[in-house]
Amino acid sequence: MAKVNVIVPNYNNEKYLERCLTSLQNQTEKDIEFILVDDASTNKSLDIMEIYHNKDSRFKIISSSKNEGVSIARNKGIEIATGKYIGFVDSDDYICQDYYAILMEKIKDTSLLVSSGRLYPSLFPYASSKKVVDFKDKKSSLTTGDVSVCNHLFQRGLIGMTVF
Repeated sequence: MAKVNVIVPNYNNEKYLERCLTSLQNQTEKDIEFILVDDASTNKSLDIMEIYHNKDSRFKIISSSKNEGVSIARNKGIEIATGKYIGFVDSDDYICQDYYAILMEKIKDTSLLVSSGRLYPSLFPYASSKKVVDFKDKKSSLTTGDVSVCNHLFQRGLIGMTVF
């Protein structure tokens, strides 16, 4: 059982998927598992996922028979996640190699329920499918930077809680 589960929902994103999965595979945090959720893609996305799964046991695949959207895909990943921490990466994003190591260090050092990085646009700031997730500042907080589920690491117990 890995300490960190990273859930990657995907629908027909073969163009950027390999770049995303390579960035995950190169993470310096080694106690990590990647849950790839294919939301009934009609292109070669599932084939790409299977290539990574076959060469790296940290990649797990969930394949849906019908397209249900990113929220349902993420929830399917959460259902099988067993780690203490959960992160999310969209299939058109890629992250720096120490992204999860830094988020883990921050969450352990401060006993937070959530640790966050920053989501930065790449050279194509107007193309939402060309994003780079990059943790530049170890002092980043939840109140600064981009707000996205993809730039946070959550303690597992926090996911699914109702807060009033």
